[in-house]
Amino acid sequence: MLKSLIQLFAESFLKSKKTWLSERSVKLSYPETVFEIPKTNTWTVFTMPFDGWAVIKGPDNITAAIDCYVREGEHQMQRFCVRGFSDSFAAVSLPCEKGKTLRIAVYSDSQNVPAGTLKAFPFG
Repeated sequence: MLKSLIQLFAESFLKSKKTWLSERSVKLSYPETVFEIPKTNTWTVFTMPFDGWAVIKGPDNITAAIDCYVREGEHQMQRFCVRGFSDSFAAVSLPCEKGKTLRIAVYSDSQNVPAGTLKAFPFG
């Protein structure tokens, strides 16, 4: 009985979130909007131009870590920090709503070099 009730609740919940889930589960829509992250080891602020995915990628072979978070007013809504590897790169993808502020820092042993890109893809 309890198992059936939980299954019914889960199915109802997923059906009610079908649009929300599908928007975030599809391939990226093009064309994307590209922002350059000007330099490493400092915070850079972006405002999301539309509802969609924010994809942050550090430069190859120098990225030590990427730290980014989404703000709504004074509140931190999401935060991701990933470690890069010296022979590869690091990247972060997160869903973000139009008008939300993203603060991004790409850390590296190389000081004040271009720090990669933020690409914004609309939900399609």
